[in-house]
Amino acid sequence: MGPYSHYVLAAKLEQSIQPENRKEYYWGAVAADIRYLANMRRAQTHLGQDRLKELVSCYPHLRSFLLGYQVHILIDQFEQEDISQMVSAAFPLNLLKKMLRKSIAPEQIIMLVEMYYLQSGTVGEALSGEHNEVLSDLGITPEQTSIYQQALQEYFGSRSFDAALSTFQKIGMIQNSRIEKYRNAFRAMQKRKVMNTLFMLSIKNARLDSRVMEHVRSNMAASNNVYN
Repeated sequence: MGPYSHYVLAAKLEQSIQPENRKEYYWGAVAADIRYLANMRRAQTHLGQDRLKELVSCYPHLRSFLLGYQVHILIDQFEQEDISQMVSAAFPLNLLKKMLRKSIAPEQIIMLVEMYYLQSGTVGEALSGEHNEVLSDLGITPEQTSIYQQALQEYFGSRSFDAALSTFQKIGMIQNSRIEKYRNAFRAMQKRKVMNTLFMLSIKNARLDSRVMEHVRSNMAASNNVYN
């Protein structure tokens, strides 16, 4: 998922998780994807439970940040397995392919899901954006943290498709060669308002929110000892 999708879902999960420091929690919920800016493999920032437990022991003052960080990782676990299939099942993507006269790549589905959450209007707490010991341990520099935080702040403030593309480009989340392809696909969807509305309704009808949140809550409960 894109950064704003992670942000919105973290907001929906906040009441269940009850972090002590909300700004740090939201920052943790988007921080793992700094890997794109730092040119790191997913495994270098999307950590397992044992590593998270070590980090909580080393940095108990960053518990809220690490709670958000775990939320991000669990959402991505669900995403890799289910999101594209769920949306495909809820929406006749063959029809969309015919309308757009091109194939719909999984990455484009994720971008359309990001647009769905941008349109939802959900707003949580601001990101702290602070560089910390966890990021340093992962090999992230303060300069990279600053660039990433500023890009997300501008994006979340604007919440537009063009801002999304600009941010994804700045942080290296999508290749420059794909920018125009994404822009053209989005514009084609916008011209077909009925199709766009149906697609957004399909995401809602797929119960994406509730299914992702159920996945996160169940896994958080199973690993509760990590943070206690």
